[in-house]
Amino acid sequence: MSESDPLESYVRKVQADTHRYVHDLLGENEKLRVAAATLQSEKARLQEEILTTHEKLDRHRIEELKLERRLAEIAAENRRFSEEYVLVEQQNSNLANLYVASARLHSTLDRHEVLAVIIDIIEFLVGCEQIGVFEAKDGKLRLAASKGLDERRYAVIPMGEGPIGRTALTGQPYLTAAGSDDEEGLTACIPVKFRDAVHHVITLFRLLPQKSGRLEPVDHDLLNLLAAEAGTALAAASLLSQPDSLVLQGEER
Repeated sequence: MSESDPLESYVRKVQADTHRYVHDLLGENEKLRVAAATLQSEKARLQEEILTTHEKLDRHRIEELKLERRLAEIAAENRRFSEEYVLVEQQNSNLANLYVASARLHSTLDRHEVLAVIIDIIEFLVGCEQIGVFEAKDGKLRLAASKGLDERRYAVIPMGEGPIGRTALTGQPYLTAAGSDDEEGLTACIPVKFRDAVHHVITLFRLLPQKSGRLEPVDHDLLNLLAAEAGTALAAASLLSQPDSLVLQGEER
């Protein structure tokens, strides 16, 4: 008995230690299980938060895209309004210029002054360096007024010859942006009529550099008005320069 007591005590001690170790191990395992469950729960919560954050980011991106599109639309509207404003301002300026041109043409009945006004209008409102006004008479065109032209070269042009002569003959305007082979540097020929008969032709040669060699739509409007108003003004000035014929007409009536 005495010999077995130490062995039995040792076995019991080992059993007790093993039991305690297993108990501690189970306790630690439980702690790890709880920690793992907590971490899993935290992971699920974080994943849900990340998913929610992604959804929020997606919504924010969508809202951002909507705002960007709206800002682009507003910018386009602003550009359109600005362009329309500039156009309206230009139209107002053009109307003012057309009114001034018409008023100046009818402000005098002196033929030379009317011709001078025509030259000024084309020079300053259209922008032209070389201008000529030809009078159609006796089957020829004679240079009545000019600015920057060689008066000897263009003193007389036969009716129907070249763009200027053809304009006088047909009554149709001649327009080109780059000049022509017939008349060097010629930009436009505008017939001036009174009662459907061409009695003058306005010619534009070299435009100012800022015109880039071509007439703008507003220039065409101004030239059309100028041709119509100049026709009446020149006809009135010509009649006034012949007082005897006017008196005779009055007496006949």
